[in-house]
Amino acid sequence: MSEPFNRETLETIRDIIRETMPGNVAIALLIKISPDYMVHKNIPSFIMLFIFIATIISIELWMFLSVINYLSKLRLRRATVSFVIFIFWLSLFIALTVRYINMFSAV
Repeated sequence: MSEPFNRETLETIRDIIRETMPGNVAIALLIKISPDYMVHKNIPSFIMLFIFIATIISIELWMFLSVINYLSKLRLRRATVSFVIFIFWLSLFIALTVRYINMFSAV
């Protein structure tokens, strides 16, 4: 009986987790500190909100590109399923970005 995952597949999954973990931590940290500088509607808050949105978008793109590089190492079926799961995961960050863009337009 064959194993569901071979060693190379497990190492690829480990590498994907290692690549995305700093991005997840960075986004969680940005979400944690975001209410602190969005209390007042003045020019510095406006600038910080713009930097915040640009940072979130940059992190999303960095994680997307780093994971795409590893998907080719997985088998085709698992790569397709992994890509679909990754798109759902990425849509959460896109929804978060849209939320902050709406806040940006309300300032």
